[in-house]
Amino acid sequence: MDRIQRYADEWLPEEIRVILKALGNETRMAIISFLYEEEPTTFVEIMKGLGLKSNKLSYHLRILSQAGLIDRYYTREGGRERITYTLSDLGRHVYESAPVIFIPREALVREVIDLKAKDMINMSMTTMQIMDKLPR
Repeated sequence: MDRIQRYADEWLPEEIRVILKALGNETRMAIISFLYEEEPTTFVEIMKGLGLKSNKLSYHLRILSQAGLIDRYYTREGGRERITYTLSDLGRHVYESAPVIFIPREALVREVIDLKAKDMINMSMTTMQIMDKLPR
C-alpha cells in the first residue's frame, strides 16, 4: 500500500471518501445542480438538459447514488414505468452548505475583478459576503 492510500484510509472514513469522489467531478456537480433546480426529473430530462449521452449519464448517476447524494424512484406515466431522480436529503444539504463547490471559478474571478474595479475591494468584506453577491 502506498503512503497516499494509507493516509487517506486512516484520515477519511469510507463514506466521506465516496462523497468526495462523487463531488470531485464537474459532470456530477452539474447533475446535482440540475436536480436542485429541476427536481423531480427523469433520466431523459437530465440527459437533454445537460446534453449528456445516456451511457455517460448512467455512469455518473450510479456514482451519485452510491454516495447517497441522489434518490431514484419509479413512476408510472401513460402505462410506462419511468425512473425519476431527486436529490437526497444529504445531496440537498451538501449543495446548500457548500456553495463554493458549485460556483464556477470563472464567475468567482469575474465577481472579484468587478468588485475590485468598483471599490478596490473593501478589506473588511469577507469571502462569504463576496459569495452572497454571486448569481446562483
